[in-house]
Amino acid sequence: MPKISVIVPNYNHAKYLKQRIDSILAQIYQDFELIILDDCSTDNSCEVIEQYRNNPKVSCIVYNVENSGSVFKQWEKGINLAQSEYIWIAESDDWAEPNFLETLIPILDENPSVGLVNADSVIETESGSTGKMSEYFCKRYKDNRWQNDFIHNGKNEIREILLYNCTVANVSSVLFRRETLLKANVFDTPFRYAGDWYCYLKMALISDIAYIATPLNHYRRHSENTSNSAGYAHLIEFMHIYNWLTKAIDIDKKQIKKGVINYMTDVYDGGLCWNPWKDVKILLPLNAKFYGIITWKLLKRKVRIYLKR
Repeated sequence: MPKISVIVPNYNHAKYLKQRIDSILAQIYQDFELIILDDCSTDNSCEVIEQYRNNPKVSCIVYNVENSGSVFKQWEKGINLAQSEYIWIAESDDWAEPNFLETLIPILDENPSVGLVNADSVIETESGSTGKMSEYFCKRYKDNRWQNDFIHNGKNEIREILLYNCTVANVSSVLFRRETLLKANVFDTPFRYAGDWYCYLKMALISDIAYIATPLNHYRRHSENTSNSAGYAHLIEFMHIYNWLTKAIDIDKKQIKKGVINYMTDVYDGGLCWNPWKDVKILLPLNAKFYGIITWKLLKRKVRIYLKR
C-alpha cells in the first residue's frame, strides 16, 4: 500500500491538467498512488486524463456522468477511494515543486499530533507570478508568523488567526493525515464554497497544524476559481460556520466580532452589492447578533463613501 494517496479533482481544467499531473509524477518522493476524478467536464479534459490511463502510479480514474455541483463532494469521493496514510488533494489548476512531498512528509511522520501540514504558495496569474501567500498574510495581519516554519496547537491557531481568515490558503498546499481527516468528519455539512475553511477548522479542533515557509505550491488565481463567483451563497455559508464555531470552541466575544467583520466585509468588498432587505430576510434569521454586526459595519462604510463625494 502506498504511503500517500494523491487526489486530483478536475472540472474543465483541460488546459492546466498536463502541468498539474506531470508535477505530481515528477515528485522526488515516489511512494504514492494517483486518483483522478473528473466532474463531468465539458472541455477536452477526458482526452488529457486518458493519456495517463496506463501510468503505473494511476490507481483510479473516475468520470462522473453528472456534475456533482461541488468540489467538496469530489474531495469526499477521493478520500473514500484512498487507502493510504496521507492524503494530498492536488487541485487540477495548480502545480507543485518536485520536493513538495519530500519536504512535507517528515513533518507528519515525526509529529503524530499534527493533522495537516501546509506549505507556502506562489500566486500565479495569466500574466505570471504575483508574489507569495505568506507576503499577503503578513501584510494584512501585521504578523510575521508565516515567515518561518511552525507547529501550532490547533485550537490556539483558531483563536489567533484561523478564526479571521482561511489562512490555509490553498488545499493543493496541504498534506493531510487521513486518520485525522476522517475523525474530524469534515463532510457532515454540504458546503459548496467554504468547505475548505470548515475542514481546516474541524481538524484544528482535534490536532496540531504545521506550516512550511518554503513556497512549494503554485496556486493559480483566475476568474474560474469557484469562490470568485460564490457571492451571497458564500456569505450564508460563512454565517453557518460562525454559528457552529461559537458552540465548538470557547472564543472571546471580541474575537468573534472581529472575525465576522473580516470575513463578511471581504465578501462585500469582493463585488457583492449590499442588499439590506435581502439581508433582513436571509441573514437575520441565521444569527441576529452577527447580522447586526455586519449591518452596522456596512452602514458606516456607506456613510463614509457618501461623505467623500
